[in-house]
Amino acid sequence: GHPSAGGMSRLINNGGLLNTPVTADDIRRADRIWGPDPASLQGKTTGHSSPYVPTIDPSPVPAGQFKQELHCDLMFVDGVGAMVGVAKPMQLILVIRVASKTGPSLKRAITQMLDILAAQLSA
Repeated sequence: GHPSAGGMSRLINNGGLLNTPVTADDIRRADRIWGPDPASLQGKTTGHSSPYVPTIDPSPVPAGQFKQELHCDLMFVDGVGAMVGVAKPMQLILVIRVASKTGPSLKRAITQMLDILAAQLSA
């Protein structure tokens, strides 16, 4: 993996990295000058926990239809929000722009995804 600046500093200070001219102060200075290493940030949470999502027992699937699951997540790139969804087993990828992380905005995006998925299934 890619350790954070703090993790690398601890590694150096605790003797986990020997015979290197780099000191923990060098790591802190580089972090202040250039910011954190993007690779060390990738995949880390933003410090908030997700709200509880109740489990719902699925209803039986009518004959002639097949069960679909829609997996969704929020993504923000340069301040622009999008809800990304993958319908399985269809493997249909959906992206809907969202204005904010508010309930009504997310509800609109999910409703749009469900409408698109229903249209695909009925086609």
